[in-house]
Amino acid sequence: MTRNDDRCRTHATAQPPHLHSRRSVVVALASAAAVSSGSVFAQSEVSPQDERFMLMACDYAFGCVITRDDKVIARGRNLGKTNDDPTAHGEMVAIRRCLADHGGAVLRSATLRSSL
Repeated sequence: MTRNDDRCRTHATAQPPHLHSRRSVVVALASAAAVSSGSVFAQSEVSPQDERFMLMACDYAFGCVITRDDKVIARGRNLGKTNDDPTAHGEMVAIRRCLADHGGAVLRSATLRSSL
């Protein structure tokens, strides 16, 4: 056996570095953002409409609300597992519903609010 064969075999059996799940990374980032942004929210002015629409988006984990002129024009929630569709995130569901109900032009001046 040559020295090159030994290195290849050692390299092939080396363990990959520990990888975190996507969910744990998202939770860690969201937690860090929530902890670090407390003072930012306290200093910023949030309108009652913004607060109300964000609470609507938070009705579901990964929920979404699309508003225009202070009216809800579409809502969505994560339906990926329900519909066996990996693209059915809350935002995509809300956008698809908005397009089906109102057409694309309404999205130009709309606001999308999404929960995490």
